[in-house]
Amino acid sequence: DAPDGTPALPDAPNVYVPTGKPGGRAPHVWLNNDVSLFDTFGFEWTLLQLGPQPISAEPFVLAAKQIGIDLKVVACSHEEAFDLYESDCVLIRPDQIIAWRRLNLTNFEAHAVLATATGHDLSQK
Repeated sequence: DAPDGTPALPDAPNVYVPTGKPGGRAPHVWLNNDVSLFDTFGFEWTLLQLGPQPISAEPFVLAAKQIGIDLKVVACSHEEAFDLYESDCVLIRPDQIIAWRRLNLTNFEAHAVLATATGHDLSQK
C-alpha cells in the first residue's frame, strides 16, 4: 500500500474504524436500498472515481493494459462515499483493502501507482 502522508491507522484486530486511508479496509456505503458500494467492485483491482467531478480514469485504464492487470473503474457521485474516502480517486485491491488514494493537489503518475501497488517493475512501461 502507498502511504499518503496521513497518520497511520490504529492497529486493533477487534476494532474497525471506517477510513479511506491506504492500508485500511474500504468503507461500506449503501448507494441505495439494494446496492452497496462493495457490490460495484471488480474481482481484481477497482479504481473508484468519487465526487461530482472525478478525475479521468483513462491513464489508469491504459496503465492497467500495459501492466496486464484487470481493472474495473467505478464512478460514484454519492456524497457519503466521497466524505468517507476523503479523495476523488481511490485504488482498491482485490481483497477490498485500499492500496492508494489521491489527496487534493497530489501529483501522480497512473503507471507508477499501479506498478507499485501490484508489485510490477516500474521500468516496464
